[in-house]
Amino acid sequence: VTAISLANPALYGEAKITVQPAPLTVAAGGTLNAASFLGGGVAPGEIITIFGASMGPVDLITAQLDAQGNVAGTLGGTQVLFDGIASPMVYSYASQVCAVVPYEVAGHATTQMVVTRNGQRSPAVTLPVVATAPALFTYNASGTGLAAIFNQDGLTNALFAAPRGSLVTLFGTGEGQTNPPGFDGRVASADPPKPAAPLSVQIGGVDAEIQYQGGAPFEVAGVLQVNVVVPQSVPPGVNPVVLKVGGAASPTLTMNVLGPDGRIGSVAYNNGGVAPLTLTVYKPDAPNTPIPVGTVQPGSYTIYPSIANIGNDWYLQVNGSPMRVISQVCTFTPTSSFGPYWACAGTSSTPFPR
Repeated sequence: VTAISLANPALYGEAKITVQPAPLTVAAGGTLNAASFLGGGVAPGEIITIFGASMGPVDLITAQLDAQGNVAGTLGGTQVLFDGIASPMVYSYASQVCAVVPYEVAGHATTQMVVTRNGQRSPAVTLPVVATAPALFTYNASGTGLAAIFNQDGLTNALFAAPRGSLVTLFGTGEGQTNPPGFDGRVASADPPKPAAPLSVQIGGVDAEIQYQGGAPFEVAGVLQVNVVVPQSVPPGVNPVVLKVGGAASPTLTMNVLGPDGRIGSVAYNNGGVAPLTLTVYKPDAPNTPIPVGTVQPGSYTIYPSIANIGNDWYLQVNGSPMRVISQVCTFTPTSSFGPYWACAGTSSTPFPR
């Protein structure tokens, strides 16, 4: 830095200033489960979020694959080391990084975590190691409230309730070691590994039938997917949901369950396209048993009063489209000369514009 006199430009002074980067630090208690944002022991394969300072770049960088097709252990110059082993990096940012605890910590009592970036190292953080630390991801990524769940028809449960007897998909982390043993950074493919510890899901306090448990396809090892059937005995409305793995239970979240609300009628469809449309309905407790309704010709509006007991939680399918809950894609008309009915409209390419 040079300072020059305004009165006498011949007079000046110089000083050298060295700007040091802010020290890389990990916040006390800042190593949290990435789904629940709660601290405690870390489990093998658990996705964690670390809060601190100067840990990553100013602009967020998300996961990248290495030459072997695995999620890389260095991202934006940042590494998260557990006992010297680099963790697969989910994202890197100055004040927050996300990584997957290496499976190599399995069986340890504790592990030493160090965050490094461009030659700087954080002080080592000693963390207890636990067999499992289950948590479900949430719809709003806050760690509380509604779980991140997809209904059987692919819609988001936070916005559309799931009928009892239907299949829903949950996502979590912290299931611990897998069978076969977890491989750091591997992206799940056709036959993902399964949790080694016993796993269960409760909805409304009732054990749900599990149809799949294991790695989420095309996600990094550590992302758990569980497909369960919503129990018939749970009440409609907002219900608690809990994931249990081994001897540990996740924090309680919620999900929306759909039940009959008294709206019952037949179905009508307005075919605005140029191809015939075949309608099929399914009872919520028998989603694999089709009930044929009829075929709507192009440009016609047809009502089918022969099936007049279609409730709000029944499914409707048009041609080979995905099944949709009828009350979520059609409008209920309580009175008409044909009696109450569900008014639907669409085309072969867009059977459910709603």
